[in-house]
Amino acid sequence: MDEKKPYDAIITGIIVYSILIIGNAILEPLTILQGLIFKIVIFALLITALSNAKEVQRWKDSLKK
Repeated sequence: MDEKKPYDAIITGIIVYSILIIGNAILEPLTILQGLIFKIVIFALLITALSNAKEVQRWKDSLKK
């Protein structure tokens, strides 16, 4: 079974990235605002990729029926 699951991978990426940001904020509180625009862009891209992956999964599921 070699199924690719991009939706699950993107969810994992969002969780890992969030944990890294929170961990870094706890260890170095001054870094919260550093790179804020970059962090927002990454989250926006991950959320967009998540919605696209969900749409592709729905499309694949509809083909199987």
